[in-house]
Amino acid sequence: AIYLLPQYNGLLLIASLAIFGTLTALWKEPNYKIAGLGALVLLSLLNIGVNGLKFGIDFSGGTRIPVLLEKPVDQATMSDLVQIVKARASILGLTEIKVRAVGDSQIYIETPSSDPEQIKFIEDVLSRQGVYTGVVDGKIAISGENIYTNSIRSINSQQVNADWAVGFSVNKEGGETFAKVVKGKGNYPLYMFLDRPNDAVILLSKFQLRANAPAEITDVELIKAINDSLRLEGNDIGLLLTEQLNLTSELNLTNKTRVILS
Repeated sequence: AIYLLPQYNGLLLIASLAIFGTLTALWKEPNYKIAGLGALVLLSLLNIGVNGLKFGIDFSGGTRIPVLLEKPVDQATMSDLVQIVKARASILGLTEIKVRAVGDSQIYIETPSSDPEQIKFIEDVLSRQGVYTGVVDGKIAISGENIYTNSIRSINSQQVNADWAVGFSVNKEGGETFAKVVKGKGNYPLYMFLDRPNDAVILLSKFQLRANAPAEITDVELIKAINDSLRLEGNDIGLLLTEQLNLTSELNLTNKTRVILS
């Protein structure tokens, strides 16, 4: 069980201690008690050997960022908040952070990093709302600040031939900007981003490139379509295949570039 269910090691050891304590009260022979104690010691050593020692940031180092909610929430809401923070962190490449609820009004965010810049980045990411950007032909056509929050809604699949879609309304300024950008581009797609990264490059394999792609579309056509969707007025996101890592000179990579692993 320790090997197959490592996430429950603590519970397994507690259950073993409870069983041993009960049997100790029933056993009269001292040899049985010593044998049971020896079995628990072996179980603990086996757990360490299989899964290693798990240290918190107090021992292994790192940073804990406490998030205090405005008011206490129920367990279901807290669980949703934790999942939202995890998803937001994962989308932005913060895969090493741990998120856990503490009581009904706090969330702890733990990271193995102690770098001040990294900590500031995490705090900035988690303290602000997601930034929406709608791009048409490499230009910003819609900004989140121009969207009426209460108008955002999902669209029934029966209305759009089972394709995923979302609807929203924009204010006058947003409508004028959209009309100006898309004028004469009726068949151009609208690429929607949430927290679009700056100065970044996407790294993926040819297998991932072709995943779910029709067989008749060539790699060149796929790459062109992706690059078109990643263009944005001097802030293009680069695309790099893992098979071409030795050709990074083709991309203008700076020291601040973020790598997005697909």
